[in-house]
Amino acid sequence: MLQYEFMSEKLMRVYKKYDVSQIKPHLMIYGDLNGSCANCNNLNVKFTDIQCPECKSIFKYIAFRNPKNHIPKIYKLMEEKPDMLIIDYDDYHKALGDQKAKSIFND
Repeated sequence: MLQYEFMSEKLMRVYKKYDVSQIKPHLMIYGDLNGSCANCNNLNVKFTDIQCPECKSIFKYIAFRNPKNHIPKIYKLMEEKPDMLIIDYDDYHKALGDQKAKSIFND
């Protein structure tokens, strides 16, 4: 008789240091209905796009504005695009603001 073990894998955040200037050119920000390119601010990016239709930037990262609403999409993404990294939108947004503030005070 065969026995099957069912994995109970869940999504968990993993923290790693990144420079925002390396993330932004390759980041898709996904909202409720569609995405946007962080590099050129194009608002017509589809979830399935691997590059921005406007600036042709290759998406290596994705940030969901409200990840709790997109859990099925996150699982699908992990299956179809395992090399794309999911980053926390709030962390990105805060780091971007910190970088902008630092550049203002340095000028």
